[in-house]
Amino acid sequence: MINPLAPLACPLDGLPLSDGGVSWQCEKNHQFDLARQGYLNLLPASQKTSRDPGDSKAMVAARRNVMASGLYESAALALSAQLVTRIKPVDDRALVILDAGCGEGYYTDHMRVALHSSLQVSPPVFMGVDISKWAIVVAARLYPDVTWAVGNNKRLPVLPGSVDVITSVFGFETWQPWAALQSAGQQVLVAHAGPLHLIELRQLVYDKVNIHGSADDSEAVAAGYRLVHQSTAKSHGSVCSVELVAQVLAMTPHGHRIAADKQAGLQAGLATLVNQPLTVDVTYRWYERCDI
Repeated sequence: MINPLAPLACPLDGLPLSDGGVSWQCEKNHQFDLARQGYLNLLPASQKTSRDPGDSKAMVAARRNVMASGLYESAALALSAQLVTRIKPVDDRALVILDAGCGEGYYTDHMRVALHSSLQVSPPVFMGVDISKWAIVVAARLYPDVTWAVGNNKRLPVLPGSVDVITSVFGFETWQPWAALQSAGQQVLVAHAGPLHLIELRQLVYDKVNIHGSADDSEAVAAGYRLVHQSTAKSHGSVCSVELVAQVLAMTPHGHRIAADKQAGLQAGLATLVNQPLTVDVTYRWYERCDI
């Protein structure tokens, strides 16, 4: 279901989109039909990176299996706690939070539930945007209380100044385009893999595991943001089958970096991690848009 308060913009000309029932349209009569699952496809062919960009239907199904296993529940709860602790209500309108690169919506809905419970003013408007149509189809089916749209992170289909918080969870930030959309004081919450994230899996892939430091945020600073808060959350979870361990690995960049000599013994290595502790280590960073 599309929230009528969602500040949606036409992806072709940036004009406001208005609800026309079965379709949304702008003043120039560009129309976007509401899919039967309750989402809008706001990704024109000119903005696609391929015929079927983003995660495939099979990849989305695998990711959904991992999320349903509960492995990342602690990360979702810590993320939600960030919003509850740091988001301040406004008196004259509902807050707007947009999850950029939302996938199948697991983290988006965790945040929505937590913030709806904590705020005593107008319920916030939650939006999720992802370039994968398959991810948005699943998200819209599972979590109908969020406004879902297929769209490009580099050209989020929202009106300038309308989004109080953009969230990016294990995603790809596009700082300059986001800076053009946000006004001074509006924020971005980023969740990145911490130094020990899934260390057990990484030890199977690499002969020597590099323990990385803090992520470089020079692009954020150059775009006009400043870091205002940073925290970490570490926990351990587990999954109950070799198939799920393999799907966890496939969700990470490490799954695409397996050397040829590691391939043969990988299945046996994955089997050793079934029902064993897997480290979930996440760094959360808040950035604020500075005065222009």
